[in-house]
Amino acid sequence: MGDTLIEVMAALLLLALAALGMVALQSWVAKSQQSARWLDIAVSAAAIAAEALRAGLSANTSAALANRSAADLPDGRARLIALPNGQWRIIVGWTEAPRWVGRGTDAAGHDGGAACSAVASRRTAQGTRVSRCVSLELVR
Repeated sequence: MGDTLIEVMAALLLLALAALGMVALQSWVAKSQQSARWLDIAVSAAAIAAEALRAGLSANTSAALANRSAADLPDGRARLIALPNGQWRIIVGWTEAPRWVGRGTDAAGHDGGAACSAVASRRTAQGTRVSRCVSLELVR
């Protein structure tokens, strides 16, 4: 056999690095799944508001239905904005922990426009949460 102590230590080091990589990957997958779940909830809340508007319910009632659905999101909230020609913009915003350091929306809301940043603008004092939002335009 003749394995030296250095060869055994090198093999154990490679095994330990592989195990740490798997743990890090599992953590990233769990965070991504949670983020995807929140995105699904936000899209559903926007769709509920759109269907309520299409059914002829008032904007206040539609917003209340969307806000009830968005309650499952962290800091979840919905907003309806009247656009010209009877159109509506439905925005559902929430906050979440950043997936990668230095990534996410900025204070100007560059990933969702000015309307999204107005709805999803809450941040903690330490900056540990980033704003996310879904914007849907309803055209009649």
